[in-house]
Amino acid sequence: MPPPRIDIRKGLFLLAFSCCLSSCVEGQIQWEPNRVIALDNIPVRTDTLLVFPFRNLSDRPITVDNIRTVCGCTMPEWSPTPVMPGELGEVRVVLRPDRRGGLRKDLKVWFRGLGKPETLTIRATAF
Repeated sequence: MPPPRIDIRKGLFLLAFSCCLSSCVEGQIQWEPNRVIALDNIPVRTDTLLVFPFRNLSDRPITVDNIRTVCGCTMPEWSPTPVMPGELGEVRVVLRPDRRGGLRKDLKVWFRGLGKPETLTIRATAF
């Protein structure tokens, strides 16, 4: 029995199509100024509000679907209202460290209709 024939054109089409799909997810969100907030000297057991603004670079409205945190000291807040193309939205996080010293908290933000989550990072020193 001969091996199956591979149609090069079909293979190239599938490769181009998968690259297009992955690039459609990338570049839809622009965090302003960036995805990392670094703080020094924040008080232990006191709420500190942090805001991560983002811009919708896509051609359709986007909505924050879910945010996952690594512990109970980071409490995210977001609006269910869609962010229109070109407009700003924001993710708000209340940080309440429970111990002194350095900390790093990563948050995963999922947007409805976009595949991979965006990662936000908080670095701080609590006293």
